[in-house]
Formats: sequence, C-alpha cells, structure tokens
Amino acid sequence: MAQAGTTLRQEKRSHSWGSSDHITSRIAWPLYIIFGQLALLLLCFGFLASVRSRGQIPLTQDAADFFTANPQVKSYVFTLLANALALVSSYLFTQAVRHAILVSLTRPLSLSTLGHGIIISRKSLILNRHYKWVAISGAIFIVSLGQTPGWSSLLTPNPISVIVPIIGREFDFTSPALQSTVNTLLNNGTIDYYLHSTLLSFVDASGAASSTAKAGYPVFLDFGGYAHRTSTRGILPVRLQDSAMDAATRSPRIVSNTAPLQAGVARSDMSLVMSQQGLTANVSCVPMVLSDRSRPTLHRTSQALAGGFTLWNVSTDCSVGQDSSDAVTRADTADSLFMVGCQVPSQNIVAQKSFDVIVFGQGIYSNISHVCSVTPQIQNMVANYTGKDLSLVSADFAPGSIPINPGPIAFAATRAMKSGFTYAQSTLLNSIGDSLLSIFLDQQQGLSLGTLLEAYITGIVEFTGTAIKTQFLTLAGNLGPKPSQDVMRPTNGTVIVHTIGYEYDGIASVLVLMPILAFSVLSIAIAIVAQFYNRGIPLTNADFDPNDPWLLMAAASAGGMSKIFHNIEEDDVEKGLSNRIMLGEVEGRDGFLHVQQEDIRTPLLTRHF
Repeated sequence: MAQAGTTLRQEKRSHSWGSSDHITSRIAWPLYIIFGQLALLLLCFGFLASVRSRGQIPLTQDAADFFTANPQVKSYVFTLLANALALVSSYLFTQAVRHAILVSLTRPLSLSTLGHGIIISRKSLILNRHYKWVAISGAIFIVSLGQTPGWSSLLTPNPISVIVPIIGREFDFTSPALQSTVNTLLNNGTIDYYLHSTLLSFVDASGAASSTAKAGYPVFLDFGGYAHRTSTRGILPVRLQDSAMDAATRSPRIVSNTAPLQAGVARSDMSLVMSQQGLTANVSCVPMVLSDRSRPTLHRTSQALAGGFTLWNVSTDCSVGQDSSDAVTRADTADSLFMVGCQVPSQNIVAQKSFDVIVFGQGIYSNISHVCSVTPQIQNMVANYTGKDLSLVSADFAPGSIPINPGPIAFAATRAMKSGFTYAQSTLLNSIGDSLLSIFLDQQQGLSLGTLLEAYITGIVEFTGTAIKTQFLTLAGNLGPKPSQDVMRPTNGTVIVHTIGYEYDGIASVLVLMPILAFSVLSIAIAIVAQFYNRGIPLTNADFDPNDPWLLMAAASAGGMSKIFHNIEEDDVEKGLSNRIMLGEVEGRDGFLHVQQEDIRTPLLTRHF
C-alpha cells in the first residue's frame, strides 16, 4: 500500500498535471450538455408557449384525416418521437454524470461514491443499505420515467374543438311589422291554405313525435330536409355558408362564419350551435265529463246518412256564436275524436294570449276527452346541428328565456291543431286518437293520457311555428328569401370544428412537463458543479467512460487496487467501499490508484488536487 502511495507521488512529480498542455479544456466538455438540454427545454416550453398564446393549434386537414383514420399509426409516430427526445435527454444526463465522475477521479474518490455514481448515471435503482443513495436513485428513476409521457403528452395531437363565431338573421315573431303581415295572411286565407295542404300529415307526426319523446322514447321528425330530435321547437333551421355575404341581405336560412374555417373540413366533422327564436306552448289538460250543462258546454248531435254512415256534429258555445266540428263514421261505430274551441274575433287576435280547447272522444277514444288550456309563447332556443350536412337538429329552451306573447301566430297554431284533428278522422278511426292510445299503452313511465295529450298539442304548436317560417321564404312583399329588415332579428352562434391538434389545458399542461424540466435542470446543474470543481482532466483519461464495463475492468486491473478487496463476499466488498481511489499511472499504464489517508494529507496532493 505504501508502495502505491510512493508511486502516486512520483507520477505526480513527473507529469505535472496542473499544466495546461496535458489537461482538457475546462469549458469545452460541458457546453454540449448544457446547450443540448437547453435546446430540449426551448423545444418543450417554446411549443407549449406557442399553444398557450394561440389557445389551439389544429393539424392540417390532411394530417388530421390521416391520424384520425389511423389512430395506431398516430400513437406509434408520436410515442417514437417522444422516446427519441427522452433518450437524447437521458444521454446528456449520463454524459454529465460521467464527466462529474471523471472530474471527481482527479481527486481521491471513495469507491462507494464511484459505484453509486455509475448506477445513477444509468438511471437505475439502488437497493442496499446506503439509504441516501437509495433516495437519490429513486428520485432520479421516477423523474426519468416521466420524460417519455411528458414528451408524448406535449407532442401527441388530441381531439379538439375549434370554435368559430357565426352570425345570421331570422324572422322575428315579436316584430310589429311581421305580426301585421301574419294577421293579413290569416285573414286572406293564405296560412290556412298552406296548413291544409300536405302539411296535415306532419301535424299528426309532430304531435306523435312529441308524445313519444315524453314517454321516454327517442324519436326524430323529418321536415324540410332536416331531422328534428323530438320536436322542431318552432325554429327555422339554418344552413352554414362560408361566405362574406352582407348580413343585411342574407337569407334567414343562411348563416356564415365571422372567422376563417379550416380548409377542407367536411360538414360531418362540424357541429353548429345557434341561438334562435322558437315557438312553443304551455299546455294544461284536465279530464272532464262534457255535456250541454258542463262548463265549457259541449253539444253533440248525430244524423243517419245513406249508405250506412252517420254524421256527427260536436260544438261548444262561445262569447260570439259557436265553434263546431263534424265527422262521418260508419253506422256501426261511433269511434271519433273532435277538437273545438273559442277564439276572439279576428280583429283582436293579437290580444289573445291563451285558448281553451275541448278534445272530445267517443267510442274507443272516450278516455281522451279533456279540456285543455293552451298558451302559445315565443321562447329563445338553443339549436344544435350535427350529422352529415348539419341536418340533425336538436333544439331546447335557452337558459333564462322569458316567454313572450306570440300574437297572431298563436291563432295560426290553434287552426293547425283543429285541422289536424279534423283531417285525422276517417269513417273507421281517428289517426291522432290511435297514436295517443298506442303511446299510452306502450309507455313504461305510467303517464296519463292527459300528460301525453299536452305533449301532443305542444308538438303541433311548435311545428306550426317552423312550418309558417318556412312558408315565409316563399312569399313576396316584406317576406321571401330576402325579407325587409323590419321583420327580422339578428342571431348568432358558433361552429365547432371537430379535429385533432394541440390545446392548452391550463396548469395540467405545465405539470406534465415537470419531469422534462427537472431532468434537464439536474443535468445542467451536475455539469456546472463538476466544472466549478474541475482543474482539467488529464488527456490520457479524458475518454475514460466508467459506464463501459471493459474500460472499468481495464482500469481496475492495472494493479493499483490489489489491496482494497480481500474477497468477493458481500461483507468484504462493503468494507472496501470506504477506500478512496483516483485515476493515474500504475507502472506505466493508466488505471485506478488506491489513495491512503496519509497520501491525502501530503502537501503534494493538496497542491495538485
């Protein structure tokens, strides 16, 4: 052992390791570690800052379509990229620890520190009695595990929704000019003629759809090229047109975006959310036995007709005259369903807010007899458009919407209701009555016929609003496809483009990158601290890599460590770990030198190390 110390002192005198001609530059080797990790941090947090500043960065449509159609390829590509970046960072960390070990080996270094440092440079766990090293290795191991997930979470594009504002305009049922026009159309029979046309089948379908939905079943009502979920809610469905058309001349059915849409996006990859004015009704129905003496009154007469038929007439007394309804059935059946109700004179229809209607059934429909109070009202709706060509419509009441008296349009709704009940009657049955009974018998929620009738009437009123707005587009005057401003109101909404890309998710977007930051900062810190203590590494030792098992065995086999370990038993190895070594020359070759305590205290070592 003493001989080794003597050899060490002799070698130091001959080589003069403090000379700049024989040592590496003090600044060159850590630069690529520091700049490499800084480049990774710049890529990581620069990309995050870009996403945060823009909020969202969607992929190009071609890339989005490709990765959406090939999700496994997407996972493979971006996981591979994340792994590559994590491996670069790990390599730089390993090099930082390697150089720190080389710097430390220019001074006496304990075998324990050397061995544990080598394990840590590999980011492996240390499991022994040296708890400080166990804790350090555990922390580095955990941080290193978070690098690949961190890069993957940053770089992998995920489903995002890009929101683009849209604007448009629509018919305004609260407009005095439009109410005056509707009043005129009611009085000259234009609206009645329209409602009594092929729309009669939709009147029954709209009521049945509303009642079916009330019973808990999914249902769509097809009308005008759109599929309405449950009910039309009285809105006029819109079409999205990517156009700079002036809002003042835009058709009520056309809405357009106020910011560019992503090029090439299919309508099926979009959804549209619009704030629109709708028409609905507050309906309350109660069962009642009706007769000449009930309130309201109900008069029923019958008359035999030739051919084995019977003419039925049902009427009720109004403040002015009566309202009546007729039906013809076969003589052997009385199965029929009627609707009658009183309305104010036509010159005052704007003032009428609610209507009392009688639904009277006989035969198999007798249980449907109810007196209903119907209050049509304008409500703001939120309409969602999805599916191919944005033709699936789901509308519901906007939060905080306040009901408004619709004026004469309510009058049109009651006419549609009565027409629907009248034309649903045949000589054998009534299709509305059959629909109500079928829904009542099939439903599982225990709803009464009155509740289903309320939903039925509501559906008819809501459909009437949509149908009449659709008719407005075909008329002249202040209506038509380009109506005057005084019958319109502005509306707005958003287009939601469903694609994949990058989106800032608040603090979570930063937290998942902490392992990347911690690992890079640790690598830089190790390089800087090692450089602070570095007086230069002998050129003959500059390429020594303690992670290389062959180089490690070559250095150990030089002979300078022959007296450190007495055996390979665990206890013998543990005792030897407290010994200190350094890199030097042993009998003319480079290798590990055993440095004893008296060698560390010598002025020579103090001066050189």
